[in-house]
Amino acid sequence: MIRKLLFTVGCWLLTIGASAQDDDFGLNFEIGAEKKLAKGLKLGLEGNVRTQDNTRRIDRYGLGLDLSYKFFSSADKRWDAKVSGGFEYLWIQSLSTSEDKYYDETDDLYPDWKVGDVKGYNVLDRYWRNRQRYSVGLNVGFTPNKRWSFSLKETFQYSHYNSVDSIGELKVRRRYNDDGDEIMRQTQDYESKSSKHKTVLRSRLEAKYDIPLCKFDPYASVEYAAGLNYSTTKWKYTVGTDYKLSKTKKLSVFYRYNHEDDDDEPNGHLVGFSFNIDF
Repeated sequence: MIRKLLFTVGCWLLTIGASAQDDDFGLNFEIGAEKKLAKGLKLGLEGNVRTQDNTRRIDRYGLGLDLSYKFFSSADKRWDAKVSGGFEYLWIQSLSTSEDKYYDETDDLYPDWKVGDVKGYNVLDRYWRNRQRYSVGLNVGFTPNKRWSFSLKETFQYSHYNSVDSIGELKVRRRYNDDGDEIMRQTQDYESKSSKHKTVLRSRLEAKYDIPLCKFDPYASVEYAAGLNYSTTKWKYTVGTDYKLSKTKKLSVFYRYNHEDDDDEPNGHLVGFSFNIDF
């Protein structure tokens, strides 16, 4: 039954992803470690690399740490709750973009040009921009039996975007030369991005199943994020599985479909691999 359920959910997510023609595809690689400091208190470290542009370019490098504390566990072990706080430093690459430019009332118009016509375009070079991310979260877990577990996590996230200078920008415009012929003239310019910050509230619901006499633990989750100081919505649909190598080591693989109405991250498909160890 669980195999049929995961297969159905996976096909449904693939159908959603295939319906968007402009979706990207990337790979995500993570390595993490977790150390128990005291009863209920754990420290985690993580590093990751992600690709974009159908894996042709690096999307980001990231380093992070988090601290979590389980402050409640029911007598029958079915319910638990924990709080967490984390920090990430990200090196993120934005791909080259092209933007059409149009004539308006302030432009000098030749007789055969009019307001609203395309006068050229700007091409912004790809560039790197660093980001710091801080988060605090509350996770509530429910384990009705030895096989199933469910969790709901609410996370408040603050991101600071560093400023960046000297981004190359090629400007191409329609012009007439001295002979009266229409040409496209190119000029090189530079643009800068000022620092900014964004706050988001993330809600994630996850279900996990422990297959009897098997090292695989499949899971599925859906996450919704809403911007608090700017207008955006983000959805993440994930299916994956953990594979127990030992009591302290595991491998994970997942498929995720991202959709958002913001330009911070590309929409589309992501396949991830991770290795985690507990000390």
